[in-house]
Amino acid sequence: MENLVSIVIPTYNRALDLRRAIFSIIKQTHKNWELIIVDNYSDDNTDEIISSFKNQRIRLFKIHNNGIIAKSRNYGIAQSKGEYIAFLDSDDWWTEYKLESSVKFLNKGADFIYHDLYLANKKKQKFFLKKTLSQDLQSNIFYDLLKKGCVLTTSSVVIRKNILIKIGGLPEDPKMGAWCDFFGWLKIAKETDKFIRLPGVYGYYWNGGGNYTTPERTIQAIGYFEEVFSSEIKRMDLNSLRWLNYAKGRVYYQLNYYKKSKFFLHNVKFDLTLILMSVKVKLFLIMIKIKLK
Repeated sequence: MENLVSIVIPTYNRALDLRRAIFSIIKQTHKNWELIIVDNYSDDNTDEIISSFKNQRIRLFKIHNNGIIAKSRNYGIAQSKGEYIAFLDSDDWWTEYKLESSVKFLNKGADFIYHDLYLANKKKQKFFLKKTLSQDLQSNIFYDLLKKGCVLTTSSVVIRKNILIKIGGLPEDPKMGAWCDFFGWLKIAKETDKFIRLPGVYGYYWNGGGNYTTPERTIQAIGYFEEVFSSEIKRMDLNSLRWLNYAKGRVYYQLNYYKKSKFFLHNVKFDLTLILMSVKVKLFLIMIKIKLK
């Protein structure tokens, strides 16, 4: 009997995107799954889309998450029956071998699985040449995550349910904003070093707009991150936190705080790793615009 995988999808007014996500689950070669959709009381035709599949393995729950997506994920985890929990955002979708490949490594002893996703920028996109750039993590996973930043995407994650229960679920503090998942991965990394990055690409990440993150939420999350992990950060070489300087520089630029942006970007060392991590040459364009101010 195949291991039961519980897939948790939080959603809000994403009916058409959700349809695509559900189709990608139904096509999985690993057939022992259940889908738990946690809807933040959408006012579109989400209910009709879900019921149209007529699949008893799909369960719909409704909660008010007050803008905290981790609350929806945790509710889904609480309703789940599977040994493994897979996360999927309603606007992302998977390739057909995603669950099969993930379960294979979990059954070999891994606790936490993640992988690259193709970047999707257009609704009818046919060719996918770009992808999210996840990175391999080295032991000690916790400190490597602090050093590298959130180098994995939530829609790629499959994890043992007992670990999520042990840490009390994903953090729900509103100060974390869209970083709540990253805070969760750090919490998990204090419990286990068995993180495995799958070779290959097993899904698609929607990058075409409508995402939850805003510059204001991001700068709040960065400040809270520095507060929570202040003692660990103080013990680290500041050069190791280039990703954090980059993140602050970019978000300050988006908020039109050009002097602050220039200060943090000036402290970023440009090497191949950072260029890959920061998605191509956008940083250089930002620097040029700053100099023109």
